[in-house]
Amino acid sequence: MINNSWCDYANVHPVKSFCSPDLEYLMVKCRPFWLPREFTAVIITAVYIPPQADTDRALRELYSAISSEETAHPEAAFITAGDFNKGNLKKVSPKLHQHIHFNTRGDRLLDHCYTPFQDAYKALLRSPFGQSDHRSILLLPAYRQKLKQEAPTLRAVHRWSDQSESTLRDCFDHADWEMFHVAANDIDEYTDSVCGFIRKCVEDVIPSRTLKSFPNQKPWINGDVRTALAARSTAFASANTSDYKHAHYQLRKTIKAAKREYRDRVEQQFDNSLTTATRNSNIIVKFADDTTVVGLITNGDETAYREEVSALTHWCQDNHLTLNVAKTKELIVDFRRCREVHTPITINGAAVERVSSFRFLGVHLAEDLTWSGHILRTFYRCAIESILTGCITTWYGNSTAYNCKALQRVVRCAERIIGGELPSLQDIYRKRCLRKAGRIIKDSSHPSHKLFRLLPSGRRFCSIRSRTSRLRDSFFHQAIRLLNTS
Repeated sequence: MINNSWCDYANVHPVKSFCSPDLEYLMVKCRPFWLPREFTAVIITAVYIPPQADTDRALRELYSAISSEETAHPEAAFITAGDFNKGNLKKVSPKLHQHIHFNTRGDRLLDHCYTPFQDAYKALLRSPFGQSDHRSILLLPAYRQKLKQEAPTLRAVHRWSDQSESTLRDCFDHADWEMFHVAANDIDEYTDSVCGFIRKCVEDVIPSRTLKSFPNQKPWINGDVRTALAARSTAFASANTSDYKHAHYQLRKTIKAAKREYRDRVEQQFDNSLTTATRNSNIIVKFADDTTVVGLITNGDETAYREEVSALTHWCQDNHLTLNVAKTKELIVDFRRCREVHTPITINGAAVERVSSFRFLGVHLAEDLTWSGHILRTFYRCAIESILTGCITTWYGNSTAYNCKALQRVVRCAERIIGGELPSLQDIYRKRCLRKAGRIIKDSSHPSHKLFRLLPSGRRFCSIRSRTSRLRDSFFHQAIRLLNTS
């Protein structure tokens, strides 16, 4: 499949493979002998979509596989080619470019080649191989490296040292700064003259050096990496194996340190963009996509707390983030004997609901700071719910109404003891059916994968015929009905 003169077999690694009635593909990662510096690898995907396949479903599956690899290898070159029949990958990924624009079988264009680069290949039509009914295609590389697309940039940098700083400081100490103030007619002229003098002193005292940056140069390459590269080249030319191994090890170590330094420098640009509390009496706790504002109210003064919430709202708007007010809750912990009426917090004109307890990072917090609710809920889920819902997707659909009500009475009794709402068995059954069905749909090797077939519309699944109520209420029939109604 891969020509050894282009890429050694040791540098070819299979990444993914998929086979279903709608789609077949094989994805391999190659590291050829010669590769433009802007690419770390080439990921090739051979695709076949049968004529009778569900094209939309096949394209979604293919796009999902390619997207995951693009996330894992952001600097790799992706090539997707094969027999797509009626499919067009640009429908789900418009950023790709199709390089074959002529008919490959009779009067139809069935074979496609997609890459993220425009004019990456020039396609030429050739005769078919053997008795194949598809014409063969010769793809001539037309991609120009970044090194040839863009000219190198030049930038001047000053090389600061202790001696040059001392000389510059002495120059500023002996300067007559009052002269600029007297000679200037306004503040703008005074500023320009002082800045021009400082700039001239820096250019005269501090030595400068012109650096050339090539367009395909990695941003993390610095002087230490260049020194390590030169040392490795010298060791390679000396034909000394031990020196070359040591130089190669030092180069890898230096590259890792340079990448780490560049990553820290980039992440540092975003550290100060996170919202922080403006008052000492407030704390902002952030975890994933959840944000919690904790405020200490003293002497009934809520000004600092309300201003903090307002500042957080404006920060979210400025950073194009949306606060879900419907899911936002407010919990007040107040142990005073005489409690005052609390005015609700408003976000974007909507009042925030006040609750007596809520779940925070897996722990149920109550306004009286007692943990009985959390302990009782945890005990119920571990000792009761786990037994009630064991293999619920198998037996609940065929259970009688009498048995379902009897089991639900256990849940209602637990609700009275806990003092809060618990998910009903019907809700748990629906949730687990949808979750299990989703796993089967994603796993093409599952024996029941073929039962979940999409209709030509691509929005609903084909129902399974049944003659008995026992079969109609089984898992697969119930799961398909839930998928079609959800």
